[in-house]
Amino acid sequence: MNDLFDKLQSVDTSIILCIILAVIIIELIIFMICKLCVKKSRTRTLKIVLDKTTYVRVKQLADNRGLTPQEFTKRFLENFANDEK
Repeated sequence: MNDLFDKLQSVDTSIILCIILAVIIIELIIFMICKLCVKKSRTRTLKIVLDKTTYVRVKQLADNRGLTPQEFTKRFLENFANDEK
């Protein structure tokens, strides 16, 4: 352990700071890449086309629950997906 401290004392401070800065920059780059990958994996769009009678029924069910037809459909599909698991 003392050998390590002796070696660190002989190294210039600017070199140590450059190494620390490089490590921080590399970690930030890795973090941004991971964040971008997670964001891309979460954004999925599903388009649903309903015939008129089905839309009217969905609208009635949504109105009964105080939701928009889009919110009702989204929650319905989420519940359906959870039941399948």
